[in-house]
Amino acid sequence: MPDGRPQGRQERYVSMPVDLNERERQYIRAVADTLVEYGFRPTRGGGAQYSLNFSIEEGPINTDTLIYLCRRGSTVATGEGRDGGPRSIFDRAGVVRRSFDSALSAFSEELDDLDDDDEDFSYRGREDYGYDRDYPGYPPY
Repeated sequence: MPDGRPQGRQERYVSMPVDLNERERQYIRAVADTLVEYGFRPTRGGGAQYSLNFSIEEGPINTDTLIYLCRRGSTVATGEGRDGGPRSIFDRAGVVRRSFDSALSAFSEELDDLDDDDEDFSYRGREDYGYDRDYPGYPPY
């Protein structure tokens, strides 16, 4: 195990979304860091076993954050958050933050459940994980 990874384990690459709006770009790094914490390797480009869908949708009253991790067309982990109401008028950034934090917390819990249920998810927290530096689009965000 020269690189600290258990032998016989494949890298678990996650294809990250590329057409993000400005608000989503502010938060995508936290999602990527969470994936890394659970042993995934965020990357740009095709061929990854997993794909991430991420959106922050701001309406006039509510803000919804959606995080979905998919494998072979099936959703394996989700996180959804919503915040809003009258405070959207005065504290839009705070509303977005609370919506995102709620979604990321739910997403992390589901990744944690995967870690317990699936031996492929038993490896966590390699410090040198990060975006795939060999991909020409690095750094993606």
